Parts: sequence; C-alpha cells; structure tokens
Amino acid sequence: MISACGGEEGAPEGVADLTLSWAGPAVVLDGTKFTVKGTGFVGPQVGELSMSFDGTCGGADLKHDAVLEYVDDGTAVWNVPPAFAQDLIARNAPFLGVLEVTRSLFGYSSDDSASLSITLTAAMNLAPSLSGVEGTSFWVGDEVKVAGTDMLTPGEGQTLLFLSGKFKVDSPPMEKEIQSVAVPLDVEERDLAVFVLSPTTLGVYPGTFTGTMRLENHVSHGVAVAPLASAELQGATFRVEPAAIYGFTPQVVRRGQKVNVSGRGFVPADPVGETATLVVLDGSFKTEDGKEMAYTGKDTMLLFPEAFTGNTGLEVVLRVTVDVEGKLQGLGLIPGMFTGTAYAEVFSGGDSHVGDGFDFTIQVGKQLQIVYVKYLPSFDDAFHDFGLYEVRDAVKQRILERCNRDYAAFNVQFVDARPEDFEEYSVIELSGEDPNGANLLGLDNTTGKDNQNIRFNDVIGGKNAETEERGYYAYGGVFLKSFLLFSQTLGGAQSTMASPRFDEIFSAFVPELGGEPVEAGEYPGGARGAAIAEAVRVLGNVVGGTVAHEIGHSLGLSMVPGSESEYHNIGDNPGWIMDAGNFRPFDERCEIDGKGPEVFEPYNIEYLSKILPKG
Repeated sequence: MISACGGEEGAPEGVADLTLSWAGPAVVLDGTKFTVKGTGFVGPQVGELSMSFDGTCGGADLKHDAVLEYVDDGTAVWNVPPAFAQDLIARNAPFLGVLEVTRSLFGYSSDDSASLSITLTAAMNLAPSLSGVEGTSFWVGDEVKVAGTDMLTPGEGQTLLFLSGKFKVDSPPMEKEIQSVAVPLDVEERDLAVFVLSPTTLGVYPGTFTGTMRLENHVSHGVAVAPLASAELQGATFRVEPAAIYGFTPQVVRRGQKVNVSGRGFVPADPVGETATLVVLDGSFKTEDGKEMAYTGKDTMLLFPEAFTGNTGLEVVLRVTVDVEGKLQGLGLIPGMFTGTAYAEVFSGGDSHVGDGFDFTIQVGKQLQIVYVKYLPSFDDAFHDFGLYEVRDAVKQRILERCNRDYAAFNVQFVDARPEDFEEYSVIELSGEDPNGANLLGLDNTTGKDNQNIRFNDVIGGKNAETEERGYYAYGGVFLKSFLLFSQTLGGAQSTMASPRFDEIFSAFVPELGGEPVEAGEYPGGARGAAIAEAVRVLGNVVGGTVAHEIGHSLGLSMVPGSESEYHNIGDNPGWIMDAGNFRPFDERCEIDGKGPEVFEPYNIEYLSKILPKG
C-alpha cells in the first residue's frame, strides 16, 4: 500500500491523512456495493473522492475511473455498474492491479492519493452455502441471524432461506407440515444475514420446528440468470416460545396515561397482515371505597395497544369510553387497585394464542386533568403591543401560576410543555389577535357542553366547524391583543369593561399610550423594576384568569343548581370565576385594589370536587 500526502498547504485541521486498508468484496456482481476502507475520507462539503482501477485482466490492460460515495471518515462505496461487471465476466479472468483513491479538497491546489493492490473477479450469480441459524430458541418478531457464505447483498439481489419440515405446536397440541416456506434475508455481509421471525413464517403458536434449510440466491439484474441454491442443511431445529409479558411501568397510573408493557413475542396491529396483540387482564379490581369487581373468564379486561417497540414492548393508554347505555367505563375511571394475571394474546389471520401469564398489581390513581397551555407565535408577537416583549416569559410563568392556583383544590394541572407520559389531555391555545374579528378575550369553541368531563382531550383553539355550523364563533383560545380593550384610551366606546387602572399600570410601556417598551436587561434590577413587576403580575393574572374560565367551560362549568344548560353563573357575583364576562371587571380579574383572589363558587366547587377530586 502506498500513501501520498497533500500539497504544500497541508490538509485542513481535523482531516486525517488519506490511507487505504481494505477494498471488497473480491467477487462483484452487477449492483454490488463495492466498499473501500481507510482513513481521511471526506464528505461533499469538504471535497471529492474518486478512484481508478489500473492493471490487467486476461492478458489485456484494464483501466476504469469512478466516483466514490462518502459514508464516513473511514468508509466510501461505489455501486458496480452493469458494464464493468459484464466486461470482467466476458474476459473470463480476474483483474490484477492497483486501486487508487484520490482526495480533492476544496480550496487546495494539490490532491492526495493512496493505493492498494487488489484482485477482483465478477460473476453473474453466486452459489451460497449455509451454516445454520444462530440460536435455538426465539420469539415471534425476533431478529434471527443466519450464517453462511456468498449471500447476496442489497443491490445485487435477494437471498431466500427455505424451511421445510414439521412444526410441532405446544398448545393446542398439533403438528403442522412446513413445505418450502421462503423467508427473505437481510444480508449485512456476504457471510451474515438476518430475518425477522414474523407470524407468516411459522405462525404465532409456540412449538418446535424440525426439518431442513437451504439458501437460494436470486439476482436483481439479468432475467435470464438462474437462481443458485446451497445444499440442504439436515436436522435443523429451533423453538418458538410463547408470547410473554414481563412488567408494566409505571405501576401507579391514571386515566389517559401511557402504560409501557415489556415482554417478548408481541406482534403489531396490521389490518393487511391480519395480526394484532391484546393485553388481557384477568383478576379483580378493588376500589378505594372497598368495592370489588371481578374481571375473569369471559369478563377479562382487554387493553388495545396503541404503539409498539419491536416485539419486546408495547404501549397502552388508560382510556374511558361511553358504553351503549351512555355510562362511562374503562380502567382509569375509578381509583383503586387491580390485582391479577396479565397475558399477551397474539393474533395472525384466524389463529390466536394466549401467552404465558404475569402476576401483577397496578394502582389506578384519581383522574388528573392535564391542561397544556400552548403559546402560539402570534401570542409572543402581541407582547410588542404591551411593550412587554422582553419579559414575556415572566408573564407566561405568572399565567401558569394563576391557573394552577385557581384549580389547586382539584386534580387539574396546567403545564406549558406537551406531556410525554399522557396521551389524553386538554389543550388551550394562546394567540395574538382574535380571528373571529370580535375582539373576544377568550372562547371555548369545543363542541357542546361536556357535563361530567367525559371528553378528556378537549382542544380549545383553532377552528371548529361544528361550532360554526351551530351559529357560534368558530375560533377558540385566548387572544392577547383583545386585552388592550381594558384601556380607556385604546378601548373607548368599543369596550364596556375599560378601566382607568389599565392605563395607569401599562401606559409606561404600551407604545400606543406613549410608553417606552421594556428593554433587555431592564428587569429585574432596573429603575422601572417595580412597575414592570406589577405589569407582569397584572397581565399574567388577567390572561390566566381567562384561561381558567375557558377551561372551566370545557370541564362542564358552570353547573348552576337546577340547570344543566347554563354556561355562566346567574347575575353578578363579585370574585366568581365563572361569571359572565361583563360581570368580571378589570380590577377583579387582575386582583388589584383589594379585589380577589377570584374563586369558584360553592356549587362549581362541589361539581369539580366530584369529577376531579384532589389526590
């Protein structure tokens, strides 16, 4: 091997010297991914890699130039074209010579090169040999390694593994005839391949395969090229184990939460392939108040997975649904303890099998309604109108504090990041301008009043066509620019809730009121620190109170005694969150001048304590 350095400028810092250590495979086909190994290879952002063959083949000179494709600093590849492979085959002799790789760095006047002596032959197809599979026991969905020689790599064609023999099923006891079941292999190297033991191979039943195996190579190019097969490997045997569940996490869960189930032998839900996995819970559920419900025999509880991690993990969500009688049902509805045995039941076509049992205990906690407060880009932009753009994060923090304080007595949690461990949660969008064109402060645009909070995943935001069809405003959320209407100067005749206190608090910052916007680094610690802090608190309160009010609607409020149709409390009740907007003046909303804090009224407290009790 010969290696030459670059020109007088030298290579860039961090780029290694160009060297070659290996090139292959030694036998190529049309479509072979010819690989070159070494050091100092560069990607297209830094330079170019090219190579050339120079030598003899069958007594005649052979030269060929090609461009290499960068993989990483030590690997580059070249897809062998048909003309090159056919030329070597036609000469019926190996190429003997030198492979030279040239590195051209952008901005450098000299190239680097390195060379390697090689011997190369070409073939129309390869005759494989089979050593066997690695391992004697597998689960459906496992990746099985196959050892052999001269298997076809991607680009060259497809190597198939054929199984023939008998599969003795453990349960129900029976013996299935296996006649030349073809399994496509994913060939990593010529001597190593893998395949996934899918349900189409031997089914989903546990049992033992005994019989023969052989390989068969089918090239991709040249329809007239016959497949080549290995000799049959006699006495091949391996087991397929029953599906099994090993554990659940977390073990304390709530409605709408994701539960990770670990195990082996899971198969994904596939309507086309007619496969599925169910989690079967057989046992009893004891509620917090001591009632016990049996889920055994034909009444076992079935959980449908919503996501899979290969064949070793799946994810179920504790969802609550409405049955045909209009009653809520499902694990997650009632707090308590489920104790029993869990099974994975796997399906393929008309076959199904219940795997090994796993004894478990899961505690179901009280329902927790998570609310994701989603700040849209236009919400941040609207802070410019208040002169508070540089302290927008402080306002957002106060919004969350206000919302969580208002609902502190109930199992409601407001967050500003999308939950990762819950699939069901509410969303409320905070944006800039009211797209309804009505200067609304906020609007719950979900469809219909949700008495008892049956919907656990309301989205207050965007456009709701059903709401529009019923004659209401279509766009929901909370709209920051509309809060400028509390200004007597800016709101004027448009607003019935304008307050001189708004201008007193915000005029120092609002550009339209002649104020100077808060500058970066001015808060905290600046000369206007106290005034900025008050503006942050007041704006956070008035926006947070609106969020709390709209979320109250989505939870089913207001529950006025004797009526299930009212959305607001009746009349003006100082300091009550679910009063209609015109009965919630500015000083109450932002809690100034001795007003507040705003609270839920007794009958709404009773309702919230029933549907979302603290715990």
